[in-house]
Amino acid sequence: MILPLRNLSNKSHAWVFVNGDCDQPTLDRLAISNDDLLVCVDGGLRHCQQIGLTPHVLVGDLDSAEPQAAEAVRRSEAIVLEYAVEKNETDLELALHYLEDQAIGSITLVGFTGGRLDHSLANILLLCSTEWSFRIRFSSSDCDGYLVQSSYPLQCDGVAGLTISLLPLLSGVAGVTTEGMYYPLNRDFLAAGSTRGVSNIATAESVSVSIESGLLLVLVNLQKI
Repeated sequence: MILPLRNLSNKSHAWVFVNGDCDQPTLDRLAISNDDLLVCVDGGLRHCQQIGLTPHVLVGDLDSAEPQAAEAVRRSEAIVLEYAVEKNETDLELALHYLEDQAIGSITLVGFTGGRLDHSLANILLLCSTEWSFRIRFSSSDCDGYLVQSSYPLQCDGVAGLTISLLPLLSGVAGVTTEGMYYPLNRDFLAAGSTRGVSNIATAESVSVSIESGLLLVLVNLQKI
């Protein structure tokens, strides 16, 4: 099934299927609506098709997508953005540039980590680019990740008893304030390379995280301790 494409300007949220690890329970809990944009990054097409959906957009050099599956997307109403294998950007970076051009408000990455360590690390560091104006989240089998900026604080519901880690990216993060966690922070500074924010615990059903400057990765581990 392909969800209605309509006008891309009407899409505020995009699901981006990447060619990393993604199990069936993770796919089953994705709350995809008809108003969302579905983007597959090369071999990430398999995750989208596993839940019976055809993407609106397929991006990449198509060296890891199953040829018959890619051909089926070509025959649909989807947009296929095919690039040369030899290029300076990964397929995911090209997909994010495409979404930035569409003025998408927020994205959720699926199959974002797993497999090769260099790919996983490169994907995380890619999120640190100052080029992205959209809110970023990723979903995996063992955790959900959120990128928190000064303009994008985090409000997360239904997390009581879950372990939450706050990881500063690239440089220190100033003015970190949390609510609903066992170890509270009140305009604290988390230095780059510090493990101070690892393994906090949600003591309330809803937690919030805000910062004054920097870039903070918040990981919500889905298994209760």
